[in-house]
Amino acid sequence: MAVDDLNAQNLVIGGKKIHFEIAAEDDAGDPRQATAVAQKFCDLKVAGVVGHLQSGTSITASYLYDKCGLPHITAAATNPDLTKPGYKTTYRLIANDSALGAALAIYAADHLKLKTVAVIDDRTAYG
Repeated sequence: MAVDDLNAQNLVIGGKKIHFEIAAEDDAGDPRQATAVAQKFCDLKVAGVVGHLQSGTSITASYLYDKCGLPHITAAATNPDLTKPGYKTTYRLIANDSALGAALAIYAADHLKLKTVAVIDDRTAYG
């Protein structure tokens, strides 16, 4: 596992040897479960969180991570509401839906020369 490889390197930051550990939890895609997971990570005082794979769970958890000062990064949550509160501990690696939608529309019109598109709404929050 990558963590074992990192720990085998005996890395030092600021003169202190560091040791990596994984604390994995499943939020089950449920914002209530994400709140419980976030509280657990805050209580454990982990160094940071990589994850929550959905916007709904990321948004819910980000409030708690900000309260306890825990850095949180997601590579999948695209809802613009994730970063609207301006939490200093929340980061995303992907553009939000507003930016993605605009970029795809420009690409479709300018590069693919499309004149019409179909929008499908499954009536969920992500939709």
